[in-house]
Amino acid sequence: MSITLPNCIATSGRKDARGSETTVRAYLSELRDETEPRTGPRRRLPVSAQRKSRWQPGAPSSRRATWLILSRQEKLSEEQRRERDLVLEAHPELTIACLLARSFAQLVRTRNAKALDPWIEQALDSGVPELGSFVGGIRRDQSAVFNALSYAWSQGQVEGQIHRLKLLKRQSYGRAGFHLLRHRVLARSA
Repeated sequence: MSITLPNCIATSGRKDARGSETTVRAYLSELRDETEPRTGPRRRLPVSAQRKSRWQPGAPSSRRATWLILSRQEKLSEEQRRERDLVLEAHPELTIACLLARSFAQLVRTRNAKALDPWIEQALDSGVPELGSFVGGIRRDQSAVFNALSYAWSQGQVEGQIHRLKLLKRQSYGRAGFHLLRHRVLARSA
């Protein structure tokens, strides 16, 4: 029996063959299928000729779907809007959660503290368990959330200073006592 090798495998008088191990395996698999029927299960992927000719994207990741749902609609391209609509069609229960998430984002952007209580009631009535746990977190500290929506000032400066102090302490690998931290903090502010 005479075997002719394809151009990608033929050595043409050289000691090394062109092509990768995968190419050789694919060719030998085709050759084996032609000469003898396969009796056991195939352990490798089918050869490239039998694979799909064009890559087709799968479902978007949960992070991408979240981004598509929570993004402002005017900032999405036409393709992104179609992708979002496909996600919402595939999971109809997301439509309610999507509307409530957008309304909460709008509530925070506009700092509308008066709309917080009606939104909480809508979220609880929706029956979406994830929104119920989110509302539970809001209710645990409802006065702080209400104040954050009511007042223009925030704790950002204080939290930034606390973060800087913790960073200084971490830089000294836990060996910094109060006196050394005091000198480092005061030296920076002077």
